Amino acid sequence: MTFAERVDAVVTLGFSHRHATFLTLVLLNGGYFVRRQYCAFAGVKKGMTDFVVVRRLLSHRLARAVSYSAQHGHVYRLCGRPLYAAADLDYPLTRGEPSQALVARRLMLLDFVVTEPNLEWYTTPKDKCDLFAGRLGLPETLFPRKTRKTTTQFWPEDLPVFLLGQPPQVQFVCLATDAHASGVGAFVRQHAALLQQLSGWTLHVVAPRGSVVDGACEKAYERALHATVLSPAPDADREWFERMRARVDAGDLSDVPIADLRRYRELATRIGNGVKTRAAGPLVVHVLRRSYINFGPFAGVV
Repeated sequence: MTFAERVDAVVTLGFSHRHATFLTLVLLNGGYFVRRQYCAFAGVKKGMTDFVVVRRLLSHRLARAVSYSAQHGHVYRLCGRPLYAAADLDYPLTRGEPSQALVARRLMLLDFVVTEPNLEWYTTPKDKCDLFAGRLGLPETLFPRKTRKTTTQFWPEDLPVFLLGQPPQVQFVCLATDAHASGVGAFVRQHAALLQQLSGWTLHVVAPRGSVVDGACEKAYERALHATVLSPAPDADREWFERMRARVDAGDLSDVPIADLRRYRELATRIGNGVKTRAAGPLVVHVLRRSYINFGPFAGVV
């Protein structure tokens, strides 16, 4: 189901197209929002305009208000089964409310997503599998996953993906919520097998105001690339590796120094068996206007 089809389906529940577009974005990105996010999406000031959609949601029991801080108002959670059914999404079967940190994380992602509401967002595991396996022809063995006993969950991080450019290139999104931007390195490590097979991609890092030290995202990215096969080997190393591989395949190792064999093994982990290493994609850092400190000192950390 495309994003436009989901919006049209939500419209049938009695919402305007603008309200339905916003609600679809919320449904696809964790199900939580605050009123200021609708104002940012719609380009309106806080007042009756944003209260209309909230009042309708509450009166029809499609959402409920959750208070995490008396000083910062309510967070609204979409909980109506008709909304999820219309958008062809599984209803989240959870007991109670998630932690403040997890809610903050979802609000951070939504703050970024609402700045580009007209993009085709891929947020659910099914949508991402359809994109990478169906459209891009990549095997599921490359997808990040989490295995529990006999159950395997693809794309466990719930991070959005979008396409941009001509031809369209994959744009990944991750969060950086601590001073050293550890989320950047974790993302690269978890997605390394997939990133290596893409001809072009970009990583967008979303960081709350004041949470990350200047330059930390770039440094974390460089460290993660260096630790994976994503940094291409220099041409001289590649040429040497190809010559040495011919000798290894022929078994001609009688006069090869130990140091050369070590170098060969090191390059083999970066270059692989004839698989050309992809160049790393660019990094774009987006600093949000808010700090989310009202959600506690560990906001966004899960």
